[in-house]
Amino acid sequence: MKRYSKLLFLLLIIPINLFADSKIDSLFYGYNSLSGKEKLNRTLDIEYYYSENEDSLVFKYYDEAIKLSAKISDNDSYFVAKQILAFYYFYKKNYDKTIEYLLEVTNYHQAKHNFDTDNVLILVTSYYNIGKYDKVLEYYEKIKPSLAQDDLFTRGILNNLMGLTYYSLKYNDIAESFFLSAKNNFQQAKDNISVGASLSNLALVYSERNQFDKAIKTTLKSLDIYKKNDDQNSTAIAESNIGSYYL
Repeated sequence: MKRYSKLLFLLLIIPINLFADSKIDSLFYGYNSLSGKEKLNRTLDIEYYYSENEDSLVFKYYDEAIKLSAKISDNDSYFVAKQILAFYYFYKKNYDKTIEYLLEVTNYHQAKHNFDTDNVLILVTSYYNIGKYDKVLEYYEKIKPSLAQDDLFTRGILNNLMGLTYYSLKYNDIAESFFLSAKNNFQQAKDNISVGASLSNLALVYSERNQFDKAIKTTLKSLDIYKKNDDQNSTAIAESNIGSYYL
């Protein structure tokens, strides 16, 4: 009998620190009197605010940021504007547009020998979401040399994504290896919810091998984590998965 179980998909979205905690009223204060780099930075702040809030006004300030960056020949800010718009599309689940803009940003950074892990994570997540697993694998190989420099949580996110990719491709042994690595990363980072997600995904690998007792025991561990952390959505998914393993 076919058992329908759900993957727990962890996602990393790291806002650009420059734009954190933006307040739209303060951003517009004195905006029209600004010029040059100062006005460009404020425009990027505003663009980010609207991106984060999924507001279509993001396009107005994207256009303005592009014009201002061209006017003062600021290439870095030009691509920051494109990055912010890519985040907007990602929030709206328009993954084709996310990829379009982030490819430009990634290629720009790569040409400067500055491979941005955060951008690539969003890029490969978008490829995963539209089923382009070959692209996920391609960019993983590109980003792998720089992983040792990234924090444990970021490595855990990427390992989890690779596990999901190989699970989707039916390479369960490889998927298991990545899920275990993700679990270890999250344990070291002391991120219990993410540990639970990795355990839930490991259980799916066990169920594919018809190791249902192992799948149930592993999911029960994740369920205990979710309940302790009052994660109702993940609790519901874990309980549903356990039920499917008994079918």
